[in-house]
Amino acid sequence: MGRWLEETKPQVWRNREGFLDVDVAETLSVEGAAAFSVASWNCSAINNNPFEYIIEFDEEPGYADLMKAVERMLADPASDVPLHMVFTDEMQAELMAKLTAAGETADAIAAVNKVWASLRDATLVQGFLKNRQLGKKRLVSMPDRVSNTIRTAEGGRALRPTVINACVDKELESIASWWDSWLAFMFDRKVTMPSGSGSAGPTERTVFQLFRPIKKAKYEAITAEEEAVSLPLQALYLAAFDAVMLHIVTTVAKDSWLSVKRAVAQHMVDGKDDRQIQILADQYSSMDVVCLQEVSVAMVETLHRSLGTDFHVIAGADASPEQNQNSVILLKRATFPEAGLEITAEVKTRMVSNQLSPGDLVVVLCTDTAGVQYVVASFHGDSDGKSAVPTVGAVASVAAESYPDAKFIAGMDVNTTTPERSVQEHKLSWTTLLDELPKHNLTTAFGDRPPATDYTSFIARSSLQGQLHKAIPFTEVEAHACKEPKDVVLYRSGEFCRAKCWKDCVGDGSWRQDAVMPSVTFPSDHAIVAAVFKKL
Repeated sequence: MGRWLEETKPQVWRNREGFLDVDVAETLSVEGAAAFSVASWNCSAINNNPFEYIIEFDEEPGYADLMKAVERMLADPASDVPLHMVFTDEMQAELMAKLTAAGETADAIAAVNKVWASLRDATLVQGFLKNRQLGKKRLVSMPDRVSNTIRTAEGGRALRPTVINACVDKELESIASWWDSWLAFMFDRKVTMPSGSGSAGPTERTVFQLFRPIKKAKYEAITAEEEAVSLPLQALYLAAFDAVMLHIVTTVAKDSWLSVKRAVAQHMVDGKDDRQIQILADQYSSMDVVCLQEVSVAMVETLHRSLGTDFHVIAGADASPEQNQNSVILLKRATFPEAGLEITAEVKTRMVSNQLSPGDLVVVLCTDTAGVQYVVASFHGDSDGKSAVPTVGAVASVAAESYPDAKFIAGMDVNTTTPERSVQEHKLSWTTLLDELPKHNLTTAFGDRPPATDYTSFIARSSLQGQLHKAIPFTEVEAHACKEPKDVVLYRSGEFCRAKCWKDCVGDGSWRQDAVMPSVTFPSDHAIVAAVFKKL
């Protein structure tokens, strides 16, 4: 194998048997006005489940015991009882009454009752948790996304009573005490939502009113009948899922699981925004451009307060406080005196409707101190990567045709996967994306054809999350965890010459091969990718 140069910290180079495609001939010394630096990071704002991924966590010895006990229960056929033995018919009837009071029609309630009649006898594990259609239809993940951890206008958090967030309330000690709390949170409690970039101001709503319809145009697996009643149907599936999760942990570790959760949540969820901003301030405050993805509206406000002196903080006009998967651009004020003009809407005219969710994309036209224009884009792709190719094409086309004198730079989470996994899971392949880039005269900061093995996400999903079919055995992380090349910095050939590039999965500018993400020190399941260029 040839020798490559890998930068483990922005200021320190060392030789290594390589996995980063950095051409030795391009390791230029770049300083002063000729240098231009970019970083991109998916901050994973919506991941507030302390148990989502298997982590290295020696701080709490009971963590490993809990995770192994959960796996043993899920593997025991005797535990795979019908769903209605955990989420009972009485609970379902109480839920329907709440939905009726919330304004759902008699026809919608009848349709959901019909679904329950066929769902109630499904077994907990094989029939419900491992049902892949559940994930494809987003009947749990969609309502979980908007209700798991709600950032309120007052700056606080409203936490759904569930196993899969930072909630550690006493009501979670049993299903009986939990259920009343769950119903009250969903239908009786009102939360004041912060305003998005384009909204008039904070709005007060019940949590159920935050739910959004699931459209068949975007999620093909859902039927037309399910689409018509997708709001109450999401409430049913989410309630059943939360009940099953609580049943599992209280069965295997009734007296200890909450203390374990408290310890894990303290390290993995609480103060997550602050740790991410500290990483940006300590390691990436010298960058000219920082592209962020999956940023909450609350974190956007914190970015203004913490980094606003040095950076213009730009979220899109459609930034969503409900979905909290917003793309953001930080422009160094010393490089770009003005924040520039947002041109996201112009890019979207080149795309089919429903390809993007609110906040997924932000594109700006800005001018540096030398009078040179730039088109800068930050983008977060859908979970299957299907929106990446049309988005890259639309952004590049607008830049080339409408702003031909502007340089182009983008930081993106394209959500691609390896060619092998692409076939298995029907997701966008990394190589397919790379094949598209030359059509727009684009390349990546890691070269024209970086290998799919040069991953930026290394995750091992646990058994306490909504996609059980993707769970990895606790003791088999290295053998079965998912390594995917998801994150890129893109630029146009002929405008820049790459001098340095690196990946960071620690938070101090360094890279640990085979280290799972997130970790106690690194609060995201995506690595930071960064590069220094010489302007041509």
